[in-house]
This record gives sequence, C-alpha cells and structure tokens, in this order.
Amino acid sequence: MALDTHLVAAIAALEAGDPARALAPLLAAWRAQPLEPIAAALGQVSERASQDRALDPAEGHHRAWLRLAGREDPADVGVLLQTLAGAPAHLMRERVTVLAERGADPRVERALLAWLALPTLRGPAGRELALAMLDVLAKTPSPDTAKAVAALREDHHLGGMGRRVTRRLDQVAGALASAPPKVRGASDQALLAKLRALAAPAASGTGEAELLAAVHANPADDRPRLVYADWLLERGDPRGEFIVLQCRRAGEGGRPTKRERELERTHAAKWLQPLTAILPKKYLAFERGFLAACGVSVRWTKDRELLGHPMFSTVTRFDLSACDPEWVNHRACGAVDTVTGLTFSNLPALTRQVRHLGLEGFDSLEHLPRLREQRRLETVEIVALPAAVDWAAQTLRPWLPPSVKHFTLDGKRFSPT
Repeated sequence: MALDTHLVAAIAALEAGDPARALAPLLAAWRAQPLEPIAAALGQVSERASQDRALDPAEGHHRAWLRLAGREDPADVGVLLQTLAGAPAHLMRERVTVLAERGADPRVERALLAWLALPTLRGPAGRELALAMLDVLAKTPSPDTAKAVAALREDHHLGGMGRRVTRRLDQVAGALASAPPKVRGASDQALLAKLRALAAPAASGTGEAELLAAVHANPADDRPRLVYADWLLERGDPRGEFIVLQCRRAGEGGRPTKRERELERTHAAKWLQPLTAILPKKYLAFERGFLAACGVSVRWTKDRELLGHPMFSTVTRFDLSACDPEWVNHRACGAVDTVTGLTFSNLPALTRQVRHLGLEGFDSLEHLPRLREQRRLETVEIVALPAAVDWAAQTLRPWLPPSVKHFTLDGKRFSPT
C-alpha cells in the first residue's frame, strides 16, 4: 500500500479525535518509508493514546506485561516501554524478545537506544540483554538508527563488554547503513505537514505532570520512578539516567558511581526547583532519583508558600534544626519516618508518628511524657546534653515508648528498659 494511503488513514483518525486508531496506519507508513517526521508523529500520538492504559495491578508485574504485549495493540507500546525496566535483566531480555516479534517500531528503537547508552548493563546478564536489544535494532530500517548504533560502538561501557557485543554493533551499523529515504512528490510533503500539525501535543508538560504525580502518590514504589525515567530518557533529559542509576544501586547496593555523583553535582539545583532556596545543602540527599533527606530554612514570608509542596512526598528523613515541626506534620511528608534536630520544647508540636527521632539538648522536662505518644518509635538519639549522660538516661528511660529498641545519649548507648 502506498505511503500516502497510510498517511491519509492516520490523518482521518486524528481529525476524528481517535489517536489510538491512528497508530496502526502511522506504523505502516513508517515501515513503508522510515521518515523522521512519521517517527516523531508516532511518538506524540502514542503518548496521547496510552494515557489511560496500564498494567493490570491484579497480576504479577511480569505476567501483566506479557499479557498486555500479547494483545499486539500499537496503543499499548507506550505502556510496555515505560514498564520495560521494572524487572531483572533476564526478564527484560524476554520482554525485548517479545517486542522484537512485533516488528520494527521507531518507539521501541528510541527506547532501546536510550537504554544501551546508559552505563548500567554489566556482567553476563547485561551482555545478553545488550545483544537482545541490538537484535531488535537490526530490524529497524532507519539510517538514523545506523548512526546511533555506530556511535554506541565508541561508548566506553559497551566497547568493554566483549567481542560479541562489539562485533554485533558493527554488524548492525553496517546492515542499516543506507541512503536516507526521500519523500517524492508534493502530495506526500503536504500530508506530512498536516500530520505534524495534528500530532503536535496541545500543551507541553501535561505528561510529565502526570508522571510526577504518580511518583509522589506512590513514593515507596520504584515502578512510577522508572516509568518517569523512561519518559525523560526518550527526551534526552539526564535526570532519566540519574533515576535509573540510583534505582539500580538501591537494589544492588554499593557506592555511588562517578557518573551518578557528576549528574547530581551538575543538575541537583535545577531538579530541586522551586525548593532549592530553602533546602540547606548539609541535609540534602537523593535516593532512587528523588529527594530523600532534607531540612528547611525559612528566611522570607513567601517561603512558607512551599509548605506541603509535592516534592516533599519522597522525603524519608527530615531535619528540623531550622524550621518548625509543621513542615514535617504536613500530609505531603507522609513518607517521613526519621526526624532529627528537634528540641524537647518543640516535641509537643510534632504530630507525625516516626520510627527514628533525633533530639537536641534537654531544655524542657515537662514535655517528656510526649515521647510516649510516639507509638512507632524504635530509635531515640539525643545530642548536646547539658547534663551528665547517666543522669539523663535515668530521667528519660521511664518515658520511652515500649517500641524503642535503641537509645543513645551523646554517642553513648543505653538500654531503653
């Protein structure tokens, strides 16, 4: 079928307000002529068509992914790619193989190229996953893919994964290298111009806002974070790589890589906007790609407008040395389980139940009974005591909740009972 026939069908579906129906003719048009304008339109339309689609939460994650892939609906590809990374390397390899069986698709091509560019593929499992991804790219009839694969050949981490990977990189780049396809005729040019206009998003940022909202609503779940990371990687945003690196390290352990530290040093101030000005650096920490520890320093009245900002939803450790407990009491801080920098005089103002509590000084004995109101408390650490630690331990011990397992005063450990 001619290119213009596919484009006319896609345009008709978009004009009827049915982006999902436009995907099949768009994909057919791209396979007929792998032009960048068609690939771009396919990505934009796919994002709109997949907004209300998700994996079935009643099933296991991998089983739900395979079931969705088995429908072979072009509108499901967005969800499949967003959730591709939510599995170990051997399951990711199985998923990549399933995607390969669906045929060439520029959306898959871009996602796999972004993954191959990350320095996270390591060991035998990572090598096999890289080879599986390259097998998919070998079936993508796009000169742009050939250039991207050739560039990967020079990448330090892929180049160091052994001869099988480097040989396959050369094979794929050579097989795909060809003259870029040309659009012949004014009619095709006019159809592509109309397609670009219809496929363009009505407003930028909507997708990102929804993805961030999912992260903030489920701070303990890595899957929304990795979905957001994939979205960022498709757009060349370095934060996508940072999220993937930190999520991988959270699962495997180990120290931050040089690349992770470089990304945080370069981009942290931007990622923390609009909170940057009120977050002292000494308390800051990122985990799994998002803010995990902080304190707040309020200098201006307008700073209070940031109380309850959604970015606080991923914070688990909050220091109150320079702010009132109301900041951590807010429902936006629902993930916080560690509070430090609290004084005894401010203890009554802390309404959030925490597991770990760090107190400073010993300025108000009358509020000791408030300790027992912390029913989840497991660790109590008090610093800068004005009195002898043994006397302080005897005074404090009767007021500790039964849940406390660790009790430390100025670095000296005491029995909580």
